[in-house]
Amino acid sequence: MNGIIVRHSESHDISALQQLFSHASLSADASLPLFPSRDEVRRRISELNLNGCSLVACLDDDVVGHLLLEPEQDMQRRHAASFSLSVAPEWQGKGIGSVLMQAMLVICDRYWALERLELIVFSDNHRAINLYKKFGFETEGVCRKYALRNGILSDVYRMVRFGTRPE
Repeated sequence: MNGIIVRHSESHDISALQQLFSHASLSADASLPLFPSRDEVRRRISELNLNGCSLVACLDDDVVGHLLLEPEQDMQRRHAASFSLSVAPEWQGKGIGSVLMQAMLVICDRYWALERLELIVFSDNHRAINLYKKFGFETEGVCRKYALRNGILSDVYRMVRFGTRPE
């Protein structure tokens, strides 16, 4: 998809991110709090920007996707990071997730030289699972009854991408 700009999130994105995170379907699929306040969003992005990375995907100045990348802080796990990805429901299936994933992998592979990139995804979120597989992720395990989602304890897959250092 042409016209997508990926950049680091900035303070003026807080309202747009709050709106993005307020989609009930995203809250259910990403274990996000439903209807987060501006302060919650600001605090989360500020904390992340100290050690991690917060990327937004924009189309014509509209934030249509977001990716949080969090490196592990424990000395024994500094080779690893986890991430979460959110795309506005009306933009899902249109390449936004792929563009954010590509940008994240440049950071992980070329600059952070991570050995392990991790995520969790609900086991019935087939669109997301296919996206992650497209970028080299594999299922490492299943966590049964991991999170309450729409009133039901649901399973998630732990997915991982190994050896992200460039050849």
